[in-house]
Amino acid sequence: MDEKHKKNRKIEILCNDEQFEMITKKARGYAMSTSEFGLFTMINSRIDISVGNDPVLGKLERAVTLLDKGVIDKTEFEQLKNKIFKQLEQN
Repeated sequence: MDEKHKKNRKIEILCNDEQFEMITKKARGYAMSTSEFGLFTMINSRIDISVGNDPVLGKLERAVTLLDKGVIDKTEFEQLKNKIFKQLEQN
């Protein structure tokens, strides 16, 4: 897509002064604007799931990890998920 066909979108992030200064400092360290740095980190971020001691929920966490790492495909994940939810219903 060439430059004249791109649409600009605006994302507003609420943060305090300390957080803003930290973001600005890190952005400068990479020679980026705060907007570029924010977009880059949002696109390249990963959310880790932390679950307590419940063994059934631990199984779900492992299934998500296997899917994220490409060890299993979406179909296998759905099968595991259904089996885990069935266990939850029985408890």
